[in-house]
Amino acid sequence: MPFHQPIIDDVGTKPGDIDVGKTTPSTGTPAGVLLIDDPTHRLYRGLDPSLQPRDRGEGVYFETPGTYLVICGVRDHFVNDHMYGFVTVPPTPTDAP
Repeated sequence: MPFHQPIIDDVGTKPGDIDVGKTTPSTGTPAGVLLIDDPTHRLYRGLDPSLQPRDRGEGVYFETPGTYLVICGVRDHFVNDHMYGFVTVPPTPTDAP
């Protein structure tokens, strides 16, 4: 699959917490690719990648310090290729107690 869909889940979420049985199909080209649609811990889900340019960037602002799970919402990428990682947002000096 030549496209990806960033999904960001809340602090503390682990890859095993994602329900990969909850999906929605892509609607553009190619159509019918399974995209993960588990809203349980989700903070952000990118647009349907089949409707977006392949060479694009998506900016996301993390307001609260913590370690966030970021996955590729293309089900096969997440399940078969283990396409995920973590983003750690450190506290700023104004966040310190």
